[in-house]
Amino acid sequence: MAENDSCIKRSAIILTAFGLFFVTWHFNLGVRPFADFIFTYKSINYILNYLIAGLIPAAALLLLHRPDTILYALGLTHGFGRGMLFGTLSTIPMLAGYAVIGSFNRETPPDHMFTFIVVAGFFEELIFRGFVFGELFRTARWGFLPAATLTALAFGSLHLYQGDDLISASAAFGVTAAGSIFFSWIYVESENNLWSVIWLHTLMNAPWMLFSVSGSGAVGGLRANSLRLCTLLIAIALVVIYKKRKGLPYHISGKTLIINRQYVSPETFEPTPRQFVELNEAQLIFNVGLIDFETSLLGKVEQQEKVIDLSHGIDLIEGSCSHSSHGHNHTHGVDPHVWISPKALQKMATNAFEAIRKAYPDSVKYETNYNRLQKELQALDARTAEKIARSGIEYFIVYHPALTYYARDYGLRQVAIETDGKEPSAKQLTAIIRQAREDGVRRIFYQKQFPASTVEVIARDIDAEYVAIDPLDRDAIANIDTITDLITAK
Repeated sequence: MAENDSCIKRSAIILTAFGLFFVTWHFNLGVRPFADFIFTYKSINYILNYLIAGLIPAAALLLLHRPDTILYALGLTHGFGRGMLFGTLSTIPMLAGYAVIGSFNRETPPDHMFTFIVVAGFFEELIFRGFVFGELFRTARWGFLPAATLTALAFGSLHLYQGDDLISASAAFGVTAAGSIFFSWIYVESENNLWSVIWLHTLMNAPWMLFSVSGSGAVGGLRANSLRLCTLLIAIALVVIYKKRKGLPYHISGKTLIINRQYVSPETFEPTPRQFVELNEAQLIFNVGLIDFETSLLGKVEQQEKVIDLSHGIDLIEGSCSHSSHGHNHTHGVDPHVWISPKALQKMATNAFEAIRKAYPDSVKYETNYNRLQKELQALDARTAEKIARSGIEYFIVYHPALTYYARDYGLRQVAIETDGKEPSAKQLTAIIRQAREDGVRRIFYQKQFPASTVEVIARDIDAEYVAIDPLDRDAIANIDTITDLITAK
């Protein structure tokens, strides 16, 4: 419920801010006092109108994020050059093709050209993609379809004026709304790099304005749209190639279409009434015993004696992890990620076996399986220690501090980018980057439950690769082997 309430509040902030912005911007309320001075200059009027109206979403962003993380949240702190290259390569068909099939536009004044190519491309993506869609999708946890659709409806309505009648206005609306959904997809799949869509939008506007290829506004004719379709296909191909080369997952999937569950912690899970009934009917319930949502949930179980705390007897680490950003805290200040350490897993297996043996004292198969499991965990412990010792590695960098016990038990130092559930400040980020450069760090880790953009800035600045790990993988032994191999790889 806490996470749901938080998402509702965030949605209310975003939608209210956007509504106020739209009215202020559309009716030029902010620039009316300066009408006599700026209306003769299209670009100045357009920029000032956006800047004044933009103070409203800027205030909303201050409510949603720490001031020093706002640009990062929008996707403006990384990928400028990559976005420019992406936009340039994608729009080659339009630029070259329109020069051939169209005539150079000598009628539109340079001031208007600059406004509709550069200013519109930048501010429309900043507001509609970065703020409205981006915040609804990532911060308020809307699914891609509702977030992209709402943005598309608003974006399409801006272009109704390009139609001379109902049919042409509807066509302009449809084309720009569909384009808005496409740009939202590019934004997400380019790892929230807003520059990718800013450059693509701007460089698609450029040939459309520079060459006369359409007498119907945003709609265009068959040849013009064929070249525009080529640009869209190239853009898709470039995103696919980039993800394949980097080994990055796609963020638009079944988990994110209606409700964005991709970046939501499992701590926000709430069982259905039927699941809770089945939980009460279970003979034994095993839990980590260190996470507040888990403790609160299992506190409602009728027979508390069947709830088994698997972390009992483990040397716990205090104060190194917080999940407050997900709506739940560890009020006792204890890091819960005990299952990532082979040494801790051995103790957890023992706790589970002791509870099972007490419940089923005459059963032999549980003891046989327990002994087999302990041998596998001991072997895992030995090869993990051997790999780390042989590698000479001293520390690693990870976004969320999920490997604290692993690092402690094998003499490593974990450098976490996110601390106490908060994004790093600019000063902290600079210090991490400087140290990583000095030490020649070649790999930055992030959990697949978070977007890759959380570590992309650091990885780019130190010329390192960013690698996804999954601390929640069901196959704990194979997963720890994989994590160890990644950490110790040269």
